[in-house]
Amino acid sequence: HWDYQKMGVPDSSVIAFYTPGCGIGAPIILWSSEKGKIFADLVEAGHIQRFLDAGGRLLISGQDFFVGLSGSDWETEWEPGDFTYDYLKIFRSCEEGGSVDPFEYNVFYGDTTDPISAPFANGITVWPYISIGLGHNRCGTIIETDATPIFFYETGEISAVRYEDTTKGYKYVFLYWPFTYIVEVEGDTWTGEFDVDDATELVGRILEWFEFEAIEESESPARLRLPSICGDYISIDYEVSKQAIINATIYDVVGREVDYINLKVTGRGRYVWKVTLPAGVYFVNLSIDNIHRMHKILKLQ
Repeated sequence: HWDYQKMGVPDSSVIAFYTPGCGIGAPIILWSSEKGKIFADLVEAGHIQRFLDAGGRLLISGQDFFVGLSGSDWETEWEPGDFTYDYLKIFRSCEEGGSVDPFEYNVFYGDTTDPISAPFANGITVWPYISIGLGHNRCGTIIETDATPIFFYETGEISAVRYEDTTKGYKYVFLYWPFTYIVEVEGDTWTGEFDVDDATELVGRILEWFEFEAIEESESPARLRLPSICGDYISIDYEVSKQAIINATIYDVVGREVDYINLKVTGRGRYVWKVTLPAGVYFVNLSIDNIHRMHKILKLQ
Protein backbone atom coordinates (compact mmCIF):
# COMPACT_ATOMS: atom_id res chain seq x y z
CA HIS A 1 0.00 0.00 0.00
CA TRP A 2 1.54 3.30 -1.15
CA ASP A 3 0.01 6.28 0.62
CA TYR A 4 1.28 9.34 -1.25
CA GLN A 5 0.27 11.62 1.62
CA LYS A 6 2.79 9.82 3.85
CA MET A 7 5.34 8.52 1.34
CA GLY A 8 5.20 11.17 -1.36
CA VAL A 9 4.17 10.98 -5.00
CA PRO A 10 5.45 7.75 -6.61
CA ASP A 11 8.06 8.74 -9.18
CA SER A 12 9.60 6.92 -12.13
CA SER A 13 11.84 4.77 -9.91
CA VAL A 14 8.86 3.40 -7.99
CA ILE A 15 7.06 2.39 -11.19
CA ALA A 16 10.32 0.97 -12.54
CA PHE A 17 10.60 -1.27 -9.48
CA TYR A 18 7.46 -3.13 -10.67
CA THR A 19 8.25 -2.94 -14.39
CA PRO A 20 9.26 -6.32 -15.86
CA GLY A 21 12.92 -6.33 -16.81
CA CYS A 22 13.67 -3.22 -14.71
CA GLY A 23 12.90 -3.96 -11.06
CA ILE A 24 12.51 -6.94 -8.77
CA GLY A 25 8.94 -6.23 -7.66
CA ALA A 26 5.96 -8.30 -8.80
CA PRO A 27 4.82 -6.93 -12.20
CA ILE A 28 1.48 -5.76 -10.81
CA ILE A 29 0.22 -2.30 -9.82
CA LEU A 30 -3.13 -1.82 -8.07
CA TRP A 31 -4.01 1.87 -8.35
CA SER A 32 -6.98 3.34 -6.48
CA SER A 33 -7.51 7.10 -6.31
CA GLU A 34 -10.02 9.85 -7.01
CA LYS A 35 -9.70 11.98 -10.16
CA GLY A 36 -6.43 10.31 -11.19
CA LYS A 37 -4.27 13.47 -11.29
CA ILE A 38 -1.08 11.75 -10.08
CA PHE A 39 -1.75 8.84 -12.42
CA ALA A 40 -2.13 11.34 -15.29
CA ASP A 41 1.25 12.90 -14.43
CA LEU A 42 2.92 9.48 -14.67
CA VAL A 43 1.16 8.86 -17.98
CA GLU A 44 2.35 12.20 -19.33
CA ALA A 45 5.92 11.24 -18.41
CA GLY A 46 5.50 7.84 -20.11
CA HIS A 47 6.10 5.70 -17.01
CA ILE A 48 2.79 3.82 -17.10
CA GLN A 49 3.20 3.15 -20.83
CA ARG A 50 6.66 1.63 -20.25
CA PHE A 51 5.23 -0.55 -17.48
CA LEU A 52 2.51 -1.86 -19.80
CA ASP A 53 4.82 -2.18 -22.81
CA ALA A 54 6.95 -4.54 -20.70
CA GLY A 55 3.94 -6.77 -19.99
CA GLY A 56 2.82 -5.37 -16.64
CA ARG A 57 -0.57 -5.92 -15.01
CA LEU A 58 -2.57 -2.88 -13.95
CA LEU A 59 -5.73 -2.44 -11.87
CA ILE A 60 -7.17 1.08 -11.99
CA SER A 61 -10.06 1.97 -9.69
CA GLY A 62 -11.74 5.22 -8.69
CA GLN A 63 -14.54 7.68 -9.31
CA ASP A 64 -13.86 10.72 -11.55
CA PHE A 65 -10.71 8.86 -12.60
CA PHE A 66 -10.32 10.32 -16.10
CA VAL A 67 -10.54 13.94 -14.92
CA GLY A 68 -6.75 13.95 -14.54
CA LEU A 69 -6.25 12.77 -18.12
CA SER A 70 -9.00 14.78 -19.83
CA GLY A 71 -9.42 17.80 -17.58
CA SER A 72 -13.19 17.36 -17.92
CA ASP A 73 -15.94 16.30 -15.52
CA TRP A 74 -18.20 15.40 -18.43
CA GLU A 75 -18.22 13.21 -21.52
CA THR A 76 -14.90 12.77 -23.32
CA GLU A 77 -14.19 11.42 -26.78
CA TRP A 78 -10.66 10.01 -26.80
CA GLU A 79 -8.46 10.18 -29.89
CA PRO A 80 -5.52 8.14 -31.27
CA GLY A 81 -2.43 9.24 -29.39
CA ASP A 82 -4.30 9.46 -26.08
CA PHE A 83 -3.26 6.93 -23.44
CA THR A 84 -6.90 6.00 -22.85
CA TYR A 85 -7.45 5.31 -26.56
CA ASP A 86 -4.15 3.56 -27.32
CA TYR A 87 -3.64 1.46 -24.17
CA LEU A 88 -7.04 1.10 -22.50
CA LYS A 89 -8.95 0.86 -25.79
CA ILE A 90 -11.60 3.18 -24.36
CA PHE A 91 -12.83 5.62 -27.01
CA ARG A 92 -15.63 7.46 -25.23
CA SER A 93 -16.39 7.84 -21.52
CA CYS A 94 -18.41 10.00 -19.15
CA GLU A 95 -17.47 11.01 -15.60
CA GLU A 96 -21.08 11.79 -14.71
CA GLY A 97 -22.55 8.45 -15.74
CA GLY A 98 -23.41 7.41 -12.21
CA SER A 99 -24.03 10.72 -10.51
CA VAL A 100 -26.63 10.14 -7.81
CA ASP A 101 -27.68 11.72 -4.54
CA PRO A 102 -24.81 11.49 -2.01
CA PHE A 103 -27.09 9.62 0.37
CA GLU A 104 -27.73 6.86 -2.17
CA TYR A 105 -25.47 4.25 -3.71
CA ASN A 106 -24.77 2.47 -6.99
CA VAL A 107 -25.23 -1.23 -7.66
CA PHE A 108 -23.07 -2.80 -10.37
CA TYR A 109 -23.87 -6.17 -11.89
CA GLY A 110 -21.33 -8.70 -13.05
CA ASP A 111 -21.39 -10.89 -16.15
CA THR A 112 -22.26 -14.51 -15.36
CA THR A 113 -19.70 -15.70 -17.93
CA ASP A 114 -16.80 -13.47 -16.85
CA PRO A 115 -13.91 -14.91 -14.79
CA ILE A 116 -13.72 -11.76 -12.66
CA SER A 117 -17.28 -10.51 -12.21
CA ALA A 118 -19.36 -13.70 -12.39
CA PRO A 119 -19.79 -14.00 -8.57
CA PHE A 120 -21.37 -10.54 -8.55
CA ALA A 121 -24.08 -11.14 -11.13
CA ASN A 122 -26.66 -10.21 -8.48
CA GLY A 123 -24.93 -6.91 -7.77
CA ILE A 124 -22.15 -5.29 -5.81
CA THR A 125 -22.90 -2.12 -3.82
CA VAL A 126 -20.58 0.90 -4.09
CA TRP A 127 -21.06 4.12 -2.12
CA PRO A 128 -18.01 6.40 -2.53
CA TYR A 129 -19.05 9.38 -0.39
CA ILE A 130 -20.76 7.43 2.36
CA SER A 131 -18.34 8.67 5.02
CA ILE A 132 -18.91 12.40 4.38
CA GLY A 133 -22.40 12.63 2.86
CA LEU A 134 -21.43 15.56 0.62
CA GLY A 135 -21.06 16.16 -3.10
CA HIS A 136 -22.09 13.56 -5.65
CA ASN A 137 -21.57 9.84 -5.96
CA ARG A 138 -19.83 10.07 -9.34
CA CYS A 139 -19.16 6.64 -10.77
CA GLY A 140 -18.39 6.88 -14.46
CA THR A 141 -19.69 5.22 -17.59
CA ILE A 142 -17.70 3.70 -20.44
CA ILE A 143 -19.64 4.44 -23.59
CA GLU A 144 -17.48 3.06 -26.42
CA THR A 145 -14.63 0.56 -26.05
CA ASP A 146 -12.85 -2.45 -27.53
CA ALA A 147 -12.13 -3.76 -24.02
CA THR A 148 -14.32 -6.47 -22.49
CA PRO A 149 -17.16 -5.11 -20.29
CA ILE A 150 -17.33 -6.86 -16.91
CA PHE A 151 -19.65 -4.71 -14.73
CA PHE A 152 -22.84 -2.85 -15.65
CA TYR A 153 -25.34 -0.41 -14.20
CA GLU A 154 -28.87 -1.74 -13.78
CA THR A 155 -29.78 0.16 -16.97
CA GLY A 156 -27.04 -1.61 -18.95
CA GLU A 157 -24.31 1.04 -19.17
CA ILE A 158 -20.75 -0.23 -18.72
CA SER A 159 -19.01 0.60 -15.42
CA ALA A 160 -15.89 -1.61 -15.64
CA VAL A 161 -13.78 -3.35 -18.30
CA ARG A 162 -10.78 -5.62 -18.71
CA TYR A 163 -8.35 -5.92 -21.59
CA GLU A 164 -5.41 -8.10 -22.64
CA ASP A 165 -2.93 -6.96 -25.27
CA THR A 166 -1.69 -10.17 -26.88
CA THR A 167 1.15 -8.37 -28.67
CA LYS A 168 2.74 -6.52 -25.76
CA GLY A 169 1.50 -8.96 -23.14
CA TYR A 170 -0.04 -6.50 -20.71
CA LYS A 171 -3.38 -6.83 -18.96
CA TYR A 172 -5.47 -4.23 -17.20
CA VAL A 173 -8.75 -3.95 -15.31
CA PHE A 174 -10.51 -0.59 -14.96
CA LEU A 175 -13.26 -0.13 -12.38
CA TYR A 176 -14.93 3.25 -12.93
CA TRP A 177 -15.66 3.26 -9.19
CA PRO A 178 -13.57 2.69 -6.04
CA PHE A 179 -13.43 -0.93 -4.90
CA THR A 180 -12.41 0.43 -1.47
CA TYR A 181 -16.02 1.65 -1.01
CA ILE A 182 -17.88 -1.61 -1.50
CA VAL A 183 -20.38 -1.57 1.35
CA GLU A 184 -23.09 -3.63 3.05
CA VAL A 185 -26.64 -2.26 2.92
CA GLU A 186 -30.02 -3.34 4.25
CA GLY A 187 -32.81 -1.85 2.19
CA ASP A 188 -31.61 1.67 1.46
CA THR A 189 -29.54 2.01 4.63
CA TRP A 190 -25.85 1.49 5.13
CA THR A 191 -25.23 -1.06 7.87
CA GLY A 192 -22.07 0.78 8.90
CA GLU A 193 -19.89 -1.99 7.51
CA PHE A 194 -17.70 -2.21 4.43
CA ASP A 195 -18.13 -5.47 2.51
CA VAL A 196 -14.64 -6.83 3.01
CA ASP A 197 -15.62 -10.26 1.68
CA ASP A 198 -16.81 -8.90 -1.67
CA ALA A 199 -13.79 -6.59 -1.98
CA THR A 200 -11.41 -9.45 -1.20
CA GLU A 201 -13.17 -11.78 -3.65
CA LEU A 202 -13.06 -9.14 -6.38
CA VAL A 203 -9.37 -8.28 -6.00
CA GLY A 204 -8.50 -11.96 -5.67
CA ARG A 205 -10.21 -12.76 -8.96
CA ILE A 206 -8.47 -9.85 -10.65
CA LEU A 207 -5.09 -11.09 -9.40
CA GLU A 208 -5.96 -14.59 -10.60
CA TRP A 209 -6.78 -13.19 -14.06
CA PHE A 210 -3.44 -11.36 -13.88
CA GLU A 211 -1.88 -14.84 -13.37
CA PHE A 212 -0.50 -13.86 -9.96
CA GLU A 213 0.00 -16.65 -7.41
CA ALA A 214 -0.21 -15.41 -3.83
CA ILE A 215 1.25 -17.23 -0.83
CA GLU A 216 -1.26 -17.75 1.95
CA GLU A 217 -0.20 -16.47 5.36
CA SER A 218 -0.84 -19.89 6.87
CA GLU A 219 1.82 -21.45 4.61
CA SER A 220 4.59 -19.54 6.38
CA PRO A 221 6.41 -21.24 9.27
CA ALA A 222 7.06 -17.82 10.83
CA ARG A 223 5.38 -14.56 11.65
CA LEU A 224 7.48 -11.60 10.62
CA ARG A 225 6.67 -7.92 11.01
CA LEU A 226 8.50 -4.76 9.96
CA PRO A 227 7.60 -1.08 10.37
CA SER A 228 6.56 0.97 7.34
CA ILE A 229 8.64 3.95 8.52
CA CYS A 230 12.05 3.83 10.21
CA GLY A 231 15.03 5.95 11.22
CA ASP A 232 18.52 4.51 11.63
CA TYR A 233 17.16 1.23 12.96
CA ILE A 234 14.72 -1.36 11.57
CA SER A 235 13.01 -3.62 14.09
CA ILE A 236 12.21 -7.12 12.85
CA ASP A 237 9.64 -8.85 15.05
CA TYR A 238 9.53 -12.60 14.59
CA GLU A 239 7.77 -15.66 15.92
CA VAL A 240 8.80 -19.15 14.78
CA SER A 241 7.77 -22.59 15.93
CA LYS A 242 11.29 -24.01 15.48
CA GLN A 243 14.78 -22.77 14.81
CA ALA A 244 14.87 -20.93 11.50
CA ILE A 245 17.11 -18.83 9.28
CA ILE A 246 15.82 -15.41 8.26
CA ASN A 247 17.50 -13.64 5.36
CA ALA A 248 16.76 -9.96 4.95
CA THR A 249 17.89 -7.92 1.95
CA ILE A 250 17.32 -4.19 1.44
CA TYR A 251 16.92 -2.84 -2.10
CA ASP A 252 16.66 0.74 -3.25
CA VAL A 253 13.86 1.81 -5.60
CA VAL A 254 15.76 0.79 -8.73
CA GLY A 255 16.40 -2.71 -7.40
CA ARG A 256 20.02 -2.40 -6.24
CA GLU A 257 20.96 -4.41 -3.14
CA VAL A 258 22.18 -1.99 -0.45
CA ASP A 259 22.27 -4.09 2.73
CA TYR A 260 21.85 -7.70 3.89
CA ILE A 261 21.65 -9.71 7.11
CA ASN A 262 21.33 -13.40 7.97
CA LEU A 263 19.69 -14.34 11.28
CA LYS A 264 19.32 -17.62 13.17
CA VAL A 265 16.25 -17.29 15.39
CA THR A 266 14.09 -19.37 17.72
CA GLY A 267 10.81 -18.65 19.48
CA ARG A 268 9.57 -15.07 19.66
CA GLY A 269 11.69 -11.95 19.69
CA ARG A 270 12.88 -8.76 18.05
CA TYR A 271 16.05 -8.03 16.12
CA VAL A 272 17.13 -4.39 15.80
CA TRP A 273 18.99 -3.78 12.57
CA LYS A 274 21.16 -0.65 12.29
CA VAL A 275 21.08 0.72 8.74
CA THR A 276 23.33 3.48 7.42
CA LEU A 277 21.39 4.58 4.37
CA PRO A 278 20.22 7.93 3.01
CA ALA A 279 16.61 8.94 3.57
CA GLY A 280 14.22 7.55 0.98
CA VAL A 281 12.03 4.60 0.02
CA TYR A 282 13.45 1.08 0.27
CA PHE A 283 12.18 -2.47 -0.14
CA VAL A 284 13.07 -5.23 2.31
CA ASN A 285 12.86 -8.81 1.08
CA LEU A 286 12.44 -11.23 4.01
CA SER A 287 12.87 -14.91 3.31
CA ILE A 288 12.51 -17.98 5.48
CA ASP A 289 12.40 -21.59 4.23
CA ASN A 290 12.10 -20.42 0.59
CA ILE A 291 9.10 -18.21 1.36
CA HIS A 292 9.67 -14.56 0.44
CA ARG A 293 7.85 -11.39 1.40
CA MET A 294 8.57 -7.87 0.19
CA HIS A 295 7.99 -4.84 2.44
CA LYS A 296 8.15 -1.12 1.58
CA ILE A 297 9.89 1.07 4.14
CA LEU A 298 10.25 4.84 4.22
CA LYS A 299 13.54 5.79 5.90
CA LEU A 300 13.61 9.19 7.52
CA GLN A 301 16.68 11.27 8.29
